[in-house]
Parts: sequence; C-alpha cells; structure tokens
Amino acid sequence: MADKELNEIKQKVDIIDLISGYLPLKKAGRNYRGLCPFHNEKTPSFMVSQELQIFKCFGCGEGGDVFSFVQKIEGLDFVGSLRLLAERSGVKLTEQKITPQQSRRERLLQIHSLATEFFHFLLLEHAVGKTALAYLTERGLTKENIKKFGLGYSPRSWDSLGNFLLKKGYSLSELLSSGLVVQKEGGRGFYDRFRGRVMFPIRNVGGQTVGFSGRVIDPKDEPKYLNSPETDIFKKSEVLFGIDLARGAVKKENLAIVVEGQMDMITPFLAGTKNIVACLGTALSWPQLQLLRRFTENVSLSFDTDLAGDTAARRGIELAEEAGLTVRLITLPSPLKDPDECVRTKPEVWRRAVKEAESVYDFLFSSAERKYDLKDPVAKKKFAAGLLPVLSGIANEIIRSHYIKKAANLLSVTEEIFIKELLRQKRSGIALSPKAEVNSGKVPVRTRQEILEETILSLLFLVPLAAAQASVEALAEPDFSGNLTQALFSAIKKYLLPRKAPVEIKAFYDKIDESLQASLSHLYLLTEKDYSGLSEEGLCGLLAESTSVLKQETYKRKLREISVGIKEAERAGAEGDLKKLQEQFKEVSVKLKKYEQT
Repeated sequence: MADKELNEIKQKVDIIDLISGYLPLKKAGRNYRGLCPFHNEKTPSFMVSQELQIFKCFGCGEGGDVFSFVQKIEGLDFVGSLRLLAERSGVKLTEQKITPQQSRRERLLQIHSLATEFFHFLLLEHAVGKTALAYLTERGLTKENIKKFGLGYSPRSWDSLGNFLLKKGYSLSELLSSGLVVQKEGGRGFYDRFRGRVMFPIRNVGGQTVGFSGRVIDPKDEPKYLNSPETDIFKKSEVLFGIDLARGAVKKENLAIVVEGQMDMITPFLAGTKNIVACLGTALSWPQLQLLRRFTENVSLSFDTDLAGDTAARRGIELAEEAGLTVRLITLPSPLKDPDECVRTKPEVWRRAVKEAESVYDFLFSSAERKYDLKDPVAKKKFAAGLLPVLSGIANEIIRSHYIKKAANLLSVTEEIFIKELLRQKRSGIALSPKAEVNSGKVPVRTRQEILEETILSLLFLVPLAAAQASVEALAEPDFSGNLTQALFSAIKKYLLPRKAPVEIKAFYDKIDESLQASLSHLYLLTEKDYSGLSEEGLCGLLAESTSVLKQETYKRKLREISVGIKEAERAGAEGDLKKLQEQFKEVSVKLKKYEQT
C-alpha cells in the first residue's frame, strides 16, 4: 500500500460525510458533535473535526481518522477499512502486504465466501438440493429471491464442505477456526457442522458472510436452527440478519423493524417491507442496538414471545431505551403466529400491524388488563407483580412517572402506595436485575496538574492570538509534567510567538511530529466539547486563570524541593549551600506571591 494511495483516500473521503452516514452530527463551533456509537451515553461527547479529519470520544476514549472509524464501527481490520474506503472513494489499490493477523481474518472471510457459493450451487444447480429447493419454493421464494439472499443447502454428507475447502488450499486448522467443520473426538479427522439444512448466510453491514444459520427440512431433525459458533469474524450478539440489504431503507424510513427469524425477515422484505432485520433470537443485545442506532432512532419489534414474562426480552427493550431508541411493538392478531405466515396469508394485516405499532409499555399494560380482572384483589396483586419489574426498568423518569400514574389509576390506589411497593420490590430483589455496565472503556482519572495542562494547551487554539501569546510567554517547558505535553508546548510556543496572523490549526498539525499529532487532536476537539459555549472574554479569562494556577503549582513544587535542600544543608552544616538555598526560597516565594495576587 503506497502512501500516495492512503493520502488520496483521505483527500476524497470527508470524515463528516462518512460519520454522518452512521449517526447524526450537529455543528459545535468549528467542529461537530454527536452521541458516541461505541458506548452508551446520553450527553454527546463524540467530537469530529473537519479541519483535521479526525474524531474523538471523550467518554470512552475512542479516536482516530477515517480508517480508525471504519475499523471500529464495521468490525474490520486495517486492510478491510482500506478496501471499503477505497471502493467508496474510487481509489484503485495496488498489491499490499498484510500481517498474519490480517491474513487470518481475510482467509476466514474467504472460506465463508466459498462456503456460501458451495451451498448456493448445491441448492440451485445440483440434484442433492432438490428437496430443499422445493421447501423454499413452497414458502413462496423464487430463484431470484434465493439468489438475493445467497441461500443454500448443506448436504447430509459428513465431509463434503470440508473436503471442498481443503482442495481450495485451506488448512484443516483454518477450517476448524472457521467453525464450519468440527474435529472428531480423539482428534482424528473432522466432520461438517452443517448437514441436511437450508443455509442462511449471515452477513455484516458490508455484505461479507461471517457466519451461517442452518434450518432443518425434516421436522424430526434437531435442533430446528443451528448457528455458527463464535469466531474471529462472527459474534452472534453483534450482527443482524439482513442488515446489509435493509440499512438503506432503515435510514430512509427512520425505522427498523426487528423480527426473530430469517424467514420472518425475508418474506416481509420481498413483499415490500425493506426496513426489516432479524436478531436471530428474542433478546436484543447492546451491540445490535448500537448497530441499529447508526441508521435510526426508532425500532418496532415483532417477537413471538411473552414480553411481560420474558426477562431477557425486557432487558433488550430496556437497553434500547438506554441507547436512545424509541421502541414500539407490532401485534399480530390470532391465530397468525409470525410475520412470515402473516405476509404469506394476509399481507394487508401485516401492513396495518406495522402502521399501528404501539408503545411497548402501552402494549404491556393492555396485555395485563386483558389478562386480569382488576376488580379482584388477588388479580390486582398479580397485575402489579407483572408490571413492577417492567416499570423499574424504565430509564426515563418522565416516562416512568407517566406509567406509574397509569398503573395506580387502574389499581385504584394512590401513586404513593404504588411507588412504595415498587421500592419494596427493588429492595427485595424481585425487580429487574441491575443494569449491566455497558461502557467497558474507562477513561483514566486525571490529576489536577494534568487537567490544568490540558486546559491551557487546548485553549491556545481557541482564544485570540494575543491572549495565546501572553500565555505561552509566561510558561516554560518545566511547567508541564510529561514528556509529550512538554514537547507539544514547545512546538506550540515556537509556532505562536512569531505569528502575526491568526492560528492555522491544520498548517500547524501538518508540521509537527507524528507522535504529537494524536495529543493535539485530543486537545483541539476538547476545546469544542468543553468550552465552545464560552464567550471570547470568558475563554481568555479561563486561559489566564489556568496559566496563573499552573505557574503557582510550579513555584509551590519548587519551594518544596528547596525546603528539602535547606533541611539537608542544615543537617550537614553546609553554610554556603544553606545561604544560597534560602535566597532561592525567597526569590521563588516572591514570584509565587505575584501570581497569587493576580
């Protein structure tokens, strides 16, 4: 990979346009701000600079350029991000050397791509797939539909896929790592994981196959569905079936319809509901919700489960609310059991159900009302017991207060009594389990010295030139505690003092050593996050105050050092050294007092 190609991609891919395709960004001074897609937050701390073409989250610490962003959000390695951005920008890449780790991931993707072709060929072109093809045809799928989703068939043979891939040059070790073959007990030989199943390729956002879900044709076979095990490229909780095909429609409609199984996604999609995905299970995970949040703020669920009694499903809804998503439920009338059946038999009912999706909490209330006779005290107790865990899990206090009032009215009790019971159940552990820690990334706690240094260095790029020059003239490298901050201050001072025109951040960024650029990026975006609301006068005042305090810290530290020297000189009886140290103590004390009075 030539530097020329890297630079060409950077020039053609604007970071604001790129990130805006995943999450909403709002202008914040010279930069842009949004909710971080990499951790749970309610107050935006994710900053993006168009000038420097960088991003930084001050909540979880993630940051970098366009390549870093694509790697993190798409789950790609550097090579994968290069290819995606090269395709986006129209840059043709030359041959490149890749690391062993990159090669491992790349080969796993190649194995899955070949497996997809293998299964697909057997389904459409080989006699062995005749029964599976008939099964899918009966479900209303045409060959064109099958091709669109890359569906296939895994034969009942014990090792046909494994032998096919071995002949293609992949090692048994690689096949075992892919999860597509399983080693026999005792370590001799292998067998194919999927046998006698209709195969649904599970693709990432970019359309690459990362895993499979296989469905039996014979109802006597078990289990009904079999998924790939977790591998270096597949984590079930991080993918959504159909997201590669649905993401455009989800963004356009500002709504994601989430169903359980593959056919529940495929049948409505082919009938015109393009903004639909499947979560491969009833419980929505945090990574899946973060994936959806890139494209929409609204989710409608169509699950074949008792949400009032399913803790995992309720937890998924609770997480969705924490992620800032609005959740609604699609209710299908009896005896229709799932979206697949509904669309195949009564498509107009499906369309109406999607349109009339109701708030998840309204649904739970109406379900409970239908289930219990609220004139019966025992039924009232059961009604409350079912709703209390749900209400305790509502993160938004306004929404929770609304439904507490509604529940109290239905039970003919005061809100105080209902809240008292809610708190009692929380204390007794009956309510929903405590929320899991979503943000695993921890930003280290900074010392007062580090905060002062960071404040000063960041403000130097936000205040008028004269104020910045006054600050750097007052300070020196020893005022800063770390090698990086000292080096960065030195470079800033050298750049600022001779200037007569306003600061040009991009020109300065390009001049400094690469080792300093990351620190500068952090500080530059920090200014907009923390200080963009201050007036020019307020910014200058904050810089002057921070500069004064940092100088005071330097002099106090110097006085402590001199005090230690004085005690040692006194113990040693070194009169000459003692006198010099006492004079130094006096000089530094005068300087300290000067700053304390400013």
